[in-house]
Amino acid sequence: MSSHEQRVIQSLKQDWEQVDRLGDEWNESVHKQQLFEQLQKEKQRAYQKELYLFILIAVCIMIGSITIIYQSFHAYFILQIAALVGAPLLLLHLNRKKKKVTS
Repeated sequence: MSSHEQRVIQSLKQDWEQVDRLGDEWNESVHKQQLFEQLQKEKQRAYQKELYLFILIAVCIMIGSITIIYQSFHAYFILQIAALVGAPLLLLHLNRKKKKVTS
């Protein structure tokens, strides 16, 4: 083979290696994008779940409060104290769960 053919072959080899590297970078980029989208969807599902749980608990507390006020005003204060203690405990539990998910 002549030196010109060897230079052409070497040049083609370098071009193919560069194309392979570009393909690998593109695959990594696509994989990272898919992973990011999946994490966003999981985060959104967790948020919706917490929101639905919050709304359900709020409605239950409201119904319970209205019922208790009409039956016994003394029991209403007991419910309010239980809510003042229970709400921070529930918030603490949800924050711990959230930290486990994000870790």
